[in-house]
This record gives sequence, C-alpha cells and structure tokens, in this order.
Amino acid sequence: MLPRLVDRMPRCSSSHATPVSPGLPLRATHRGGPYAAGARSDEDRRENLRALNRAAYEVFRRGHVPIIGVNLALPIIEAAGAETYDQIMMPLSLAAGRKVLNMFSYSGAASVYALNGGATAVHNVDGSEEALELAARHASMHDAGEKFTTERADAFQWLAVERPAEYGLVLLDPPALVKAGRDKEEGMKAYHFANRAAMKLVETGGIFVTSSCSHFFTEDDLAFTLRRASVQAGVTLRVLDIVRQAPDHPGSVYFPESAYLKSFVCQVLR
Repeated sequence: MLPRLVDRMPRCSSSHATPVSPGLPLRATHRGGPYAAGARSDEDRRENLRALNRAAYEVFRRGHVPIIGVNLALPIIEAAGAETYDQIMMPLSLAAGRKVLNMFSYSGAASVYALNGGATAVHNVDGSEEALELAARHASMHDAGEKFTTERADAFQWLAVERPAEYGLVLLDPPALVKAGRDKEEGMKAYHFANRAAMKLVETGGIFVTSSCSHFFTEDDLAFTLRRASVQAGVTLRVLDIVRQAPDHPGSVYFPESAYLKSFVCQVLR
C-alpha cells in the first residue's frame, strides 16, 4: 500500500509566515484550547484563554493568519476552514519542479503553497475578479513575482479551448456543481467535462488532483467520472491517494451526504 501523502509531506518554511503569537504555550494552540490536556487547573485554563485572546488580537491586527506556514488573508479563512490538512498540504508536497495550473483558483492559496513547495510557475484561472484580487494580494504577501500569474475567465470556457499538455501538476477544485439531488444529472455532466479537459493538460507522468465538495456527488460518483473521462481523454490514471475530510468534519451513518469532501490524486500516463 502506498504511504499516505501527508506522511511524506515536507513542512513548509517561509520567511513571510510568522507565528500567530510567539511564545504561546503549546496547550493554547489550535490543538489545545482552554480545556486542553495540559490545562490541569483553573489558573491554567484562565492562562490558556488569555493566550488565545492575545493570538486572536494579533490575527485581526495583522489582517492575515498563518495556516501551515503560509499567511492567508482574513476574507478566506472561513472557506479555508473547509479544507483538510491533507488537502492544504497536497500542493506543497507535489509541486517541486513542476509548472502548475490551478483551475477555479479562488484566492490562490493553493498556488502559494505550490510555490512554497518548489513549483516553477503557477497559473490561476477563476471567473471572479474579487477572488483574483485576493490571489494577487497573496502573491504580493509572499513575493511570488512573475512565477504567479492570474487570468480571469469562465473556467469551463477556458477548459473548452484545446491547449498543450504542458503542466506537471493540475489542480481542479470547482465549487459544488451538484447542490441538490435534482441537479445530479446536469452536475455530473459538468464534472465529467471539467475533469476530462483538465487531465488532458497534464504532461505524461504529471499529477492531476481533482476535488469535489458536492454533497450529492459521492466519492464513487467521482471515481466513475474519472474512469469515463480518462478513456475519452486517451490517458490512464494511476491513483496515488484519495484524500477525505478531516475528523473535524465527521460523517454520519444517518446522513451519507455529510461525507462530501474528497480529492483524488492521480498520476497521468499515456
């Protein structure tokens, strides 16, 4: 069995990514809190609360927060909360020496992780001007320079244009395309088109990371879509890993749609 990607991921280091509040006790970090295991007395808990308050103040004073070694602007923190540790670390662990395409790039956070992981260049495509402005802000915060480019375009229209397979890593993470059960047929067509077009842009031996956050589009649905799309695209996909949501997004046996975050990490072969 292949080791999980997260087990072999390098830790990100950036001169621009500073701790939220240097010197905080370990039990006051995100893995702790006022009632962490290290808080053995009321005074410990009060000190943890004070430390967390100081950390929160620093975040809002700076206007950004470090998440796994990369500073991200506050407007995207709510969205970033939906990402799992594995999903955040994927661009960092896979990008070394590769030219990267980030489709539906939103804030460009994944692209910053990719550059920190050694990507030679990252191109971001998104239809939102506001999102691309935030991406540009992140690029500036991390001195990305000419390696970080953005393009405003409808992602589906962009993918409809024939282009060379020139990317060593393609990230495809669209918004939810199946928002209700009645939308599933049309949504599956959209996922099929996007995945088929995107995997064709990956150079032979490169990596294709495709994700879905649709409650009504299951992991099996995504696997089925990848099988069909790869045959039509004339490529073979070797699955390296399947990344699912973290424990802080627990699923329920009574609500299968609660297991909605999934990513396939595939090598593209021809």
